[in-house]
Amino acid sequence: MELGDEVIVSGVTDEYNGKFEIIITSTSNVQVLGTGTLPEPQIITASDLYSNGELYESELITIENVTTGDDWPSEGNSTNLTISDGGSSTTTMRIDSDTDIDGSPEPGWPTNITGVGGQFDWSEPFNEGYQILPRFLTDFESAGDNQY
Repeated sequence: MELGDEVIVSGVTDEYNGKFEIIITSTSNVQVLGTGTLPEPQIITASDLYSNGELYESELITIENVTTGDDWPSEGNSTNLTISDGGSSTTTMRIDSDTDIDGSPEPGWPTNITGVGGQFDWSEPFNEGYQILPRFLTDFESAGDNQY
């Protein structure tokens, strides 16, 4: 599959730590219809994601003017970073080692971050743990005069 593909997926639905999943048993459960147009991301705040994360799950979102004091992940390491956009709350950014982000040079802060809204919550009622998951290094865009 390629970025932007429109697909039909069939399988059994489940929930894993707050995330809705479709469990497929073979490649025949995935049908590629063709390439569509990617949606424009919704611009939200860290507070929006922290407080109302369910509204943004599986949506393409952007949080602007993000900063963090956490350590940038080295090559091959996934990590959660606490991020802020200068508002009243913080939220989590998940950088997965399956992307081209880990091991890359740390962006200059502040930066605008685009990613998929997600959730990872260890306990019921699964109403916490919302996060933004950037997909590519290009999901980080300078927010001002800083340099990468």
